[in-house]
Amino acid sequence: MHKVNRALIGIENGIAGLCLIGAVGLAVLSIILRAGFDTIIFWSEEAIIYLIITSTFFGAIITLRDNEHVNVDILPSLMKSGGKKVMALIAGAVTVAYMGIVAVLGWLLLTEPFSFDTVTPALKLPLGAVETCIPVAFTLMFIRAIIMLWSTWKHGVQELTAADVARMEAEAAGVTAADIEAARRESMATLGEQKKLYGEPGHHDPELDQPPATDKNGGAAR
Repeated sequence: MHKVNRALIGIENGIAGLCLIGAVGLAVLSIILRAGFDTIIFWSEEAIIYLIITSTFFGAIITLRDNEHVNVDILPSLMKSGGKKVMALIAGAVTVAYMGIVAVLGWLLLTEPFSFDTVTPALKLPLGAVETCIPVAFTLMFIRAIIMLWSTWKHGVQELTAADVARMEAEAAGVTAADIEAARRESMATLGEQKKLYGEPGHHDPELDQPPATDKNGGAAR
C-alpha cells in the first residue's frame, strides 16, 4: 500500500505541477511576444484554459489526499473515537461511491461520437482529448478514496499533522527527512550570519539619531 500511495503522489503532484507551470510559462511567453515583438500566439489562451482546468482537477486529488476539502464536522467533534470512526467510514463510503460513479460517467462521455468528432476552436484538438482529464482525475480520486477508507477501517481516524504531510510530499519527490532537516539548518545558519552582519530586522541604533558634532563656531567638528 505504501508503494501505491507513493506512486500516486508522484503522478498527482507531477501532472498538477506541470500543467500549472505550463500555463504560467505560456502566459508569460505570450505577453513577452506581444509586447516586445508584436507577435501573437493565437492558440495560447485556449491552451492556458485547458492547462488550468487539468491542473485544477488534479489539484482536487491532492486536496482530497490531504483531507483539506471543506467538510462539516459538528457531529464527529461531539463523539468519542468509536463514533468518529463510524462517521468517517460512512463519509468515506459515500466519497468512494460518488467518485466511482463520476469516473464511470466520465469514461462513458469519451465514448460519445461528439467527443472525437468535435474539435476545439484554436488548437483543433478532438474534444475528447481535453475531456480526458475528467475521468482520469476522478479515477485517481476513486483510488485515493478507497485507500483512505481502508486506512480508516484499519487504523481509525488519523489527524495528519503538517509534519506528516511534509514527509509524504518529500517522499514522493524523492527527498528524505534528513535532506529537509539539513536544508533547514543551513537556512538557519545563513539567517544567523545575516543577523551578525546587519543586526536584527527592525533594529534601530539610537546613535544614528544623534546630531553631528559641531565646533564652537557651528561648523562640523573634525
